[in-house]
Amino acid sequence: MLSPWGSSSPNENSGFFLSFCRGCHRSSSGSWFHRKDIHRYSWTSNDGHTQNEIDHVLLSQHNVARQCRVYRRFNIDSDHYPVIATLKLKLRSTGPHQTARFIPDLSALSNPAVRKHYVAAVSHALSSASTASESQSVDRLWTYYISALDTAAREVLGPGRQAKQPWISQGTLSIIEQWRKAVLAGDVEEYKRLAGPRRRVLRHDRQQWAEQIALEGEQCLCSGEIKDTFTKFRQLRPRSTVPSAPLKAVDGSLLSNRESVVSRWKEHFCNLLNHPLHDPPDVLVAEAEAAIADVDNDTHPPLSWRRTGL
Repeated sequence: MLSPWGSSSPNENSGFFLSFCRGCHRSSSGSWFHRKDIHRYSWTSNDGHTQNEIDHVLLSQHNVARQCRVYRRFNIDSDHYPVIATLKLKLRSTGPHQTARFIPDLSALSNPAVRKHYVAAVSHALSSASTASESQSVDRLWTYYISALDTAAREVLGPGRQAKQPWISQGTLSIIEQWRKAVLAGDVEEYKRLAGPRRRVLRHDRQQWAEQIALEGEQCLCSGEIKDTFTKFRQLRPRSTVPSAPLKAVDGSLLSNRESVVSRWKEHFCNLLNHPLHDPPDVLVAEAEAAIADVDNDTHPPLSWRRTGL
């Protein structure tokens, strides 16, 4: 039905089901395993002979399913049998919490005043450390040196701003920070003034980054490094969008816009779930009345009586 080990030929409901799975990024794992018929069919009709596979297990990752089958030994008052899937999940390991590494804002050194202040702070820290540790070992002096650089960077430069995208430069980040502060402060004039430069620098950074990645990919291709070439070119690929789930109207035409798709789903489920009520056949009613008259408290009702829902 949906895979190599399906139980019947595709029909209109199969198309709706596949369209739903495609739109929600789900895959059906039930019919992907070779099973016996007693472990395949999950529904039995009231006549006791008609069977079908209409219950499925949907997964967002198809490679986690190890088995999916129908279990018939559950004694439940229903014409459906439970479908149970065996999954193999990889849990994320939780280790000890690590403190965030301090990364200084090196772009601040482009300012001459900040650079001069940083040099003075490092010189003062190294001079005080050298006078206090003249007889120390080389490892100890190296530790003092690293500590002096880190302390001066924390005091003068501060932490660097991490961009969410690899193509955003530090200059663009400073403009974004000013724009964000204007938004939080409610300064409408400053916000409108920075809106245009913010969009322009973002476009410029993204264009420069794309050209650099393309140039590196061409160089890798010329040198025969196919793996690195595809890695570079994949970075230029846009993000995958949600695929459209094509649906057909009642007349067979394809639906394109969202409103018509939602309307078609509503119409389908209204027709599927809202059936007119029919009186049960006289044979089943007579059988149920006879079973009620003959059944004892310690015995189970007959199978046909349980399927009628009485």
